[in-house]
This record gives sequence, structure tokens and C-alpha cells, in this order.
Amino acid sequence: MYLKKISLSNFKNFGEATVNFSQKLNCITGMNGAGKTNLLDSIYYLSMTKSYLSSQDQTAISFEEDVAFISGEYKNDDSSTDQISLSLNRSGDKQMKRNGKPYKRLSDHIGIIPIVMVSPYDTCLINESGDERRKFLNAVISQLDREYLRRVQNYNNLLAQRNKLLKTDFRNRLLLDTISEKMQENAVYIYKCRGEFVKDFVPFVTKFYKDISGGREMVSVDYKSDLERGSLTELLNESFDRETRLGYTT
Repeated sequence: MYLKKISLSNFKNFGEATVNFSQKLNCITGMNGAGKTNLLDSIYYLSMTKSYLSSQDQTAISFEEDVAFISGEYKNDDSSTDQISLSLNRSGDKQMKRNGKPYKRLSDHIGIIPIVMVSPYDTCLINESGDERRKFLNAVISQLDREYLRRVQNYNNLLAQRNKLLKTDFRNRLLLDTISEKMQENAVYIYKCRGEFVKDFVPFVTKFYKDISGGREMVSVDYKSDLERGSLTELLNESFDRETRLGYTT
């Protein structure tokens, strides 16, 4: 599969634009501010239904415009084509279509058009907090395992509910414990998948690092999680008093 053509309308600094791609290597050049990164972000949108650069879809809509539109034509290995389109509305509405048919849930599209983004920002995987590494793992594994994506979404929704309860003056401990147990069910699956992915990923990291360093240096990668110390429910119980004071899950 490869992206044959992409069309943009009111997307960031693009008014109206169409770009055709080669099946082979494509190089994008231009002056600073021409929109090279924005073009790459539009491609990312068509695979992941969201921006690689921002959590706010409204920032992808051109100034003084209400709607942005992205459309991509993909050629499959069997020579058939898929038309993927995405509309972003400043009101917050977002609609993704495949061959003219809207998705009921945006998450149903994840994994249909696999993508890997490599950018200078990837240094955050080493320099920044574990949250950046979790985002990376989620973005990759979700394209391979639909159940993993569902579990991550469930976990995040439950986490938001738990944090909302912790912020209230009246805290229902029974309800909090029930939410914690449901979080545990999802956390076990997520932990297992991340561990397996890192295990499969390590040989590639060590090989390429060895090639880059000319064999002078070695690197190791290991997946560490607090779940190695105990179940999530046990960890949440341990930190309950502190979390009630802070008003959020730590």
C-alpha cells in the first residue's frame, strides 16, 4: 500500500492543495514555513485520525475558516484503491470516511492505514517523562492490536472518572474501588502487550545501534512498570490517602 495523492482544503497554512506521490522514495523540500511538516501531519491524520503535533484539532483549521478537509487516495498491493477523507470542524465535530462510508467510531479506522512518524521530536522518548514513551507504545501497538486500543481507551476513561471523583468533597470509596478494579482488568492486558512489544523491538534497536556506532557501543532497552511491584488495585490502595489530598491519581 502507498499514498498516491493527498488533497487539502483549509488545513493549517494550506488553502487548497493537491500533492501526488511516487510509489518509491519521496523527498519534500521548501523554505521554512512553507508547510512541509504540516503536509506530513495531514498524512498522519489520515492514519491515526488525529494530529501528531497537537491534541487540539482546531489548530489544524486555517485562520478564519470553520472547516478543514483532508482526502487521500491509497493504492493497495492488489491494485485496488481506498479513498480516505477527514473533515475537521471548528465546533469540534470530526468525521472520517473510507470510500465514502463514514465510520461509526473513529477508533475503527486505526490500523487500516499503518503509519510510523519519525521526527526530531523523538528525542523526547529518551529525555522526557514516561508519558511520552507510553504515547509512543500506544500509537504503534494500537495499529497492530485493536483490543489493545480498546483497553487503552477504557483505561483512560476510567482514569478520568476516578480523578473526577477524587476532586469532589464527597468521595464514595466503594465506587472508587470498583473503578480501580476495572482499571486493573485493562492494565493487565496493556502491561502484557507493552512487554511483548518491547521484547520484539529490542533486537532491531541493538542491531541498528551497533551499525550506527560501528560496533563500538552497545545499547539495551527494557520495559519497567510499577505493576512489577504489585497489582494496580494494590498500588492505588497504597497511595489512596495521598491521592485524596492531591485530588488526582498518581
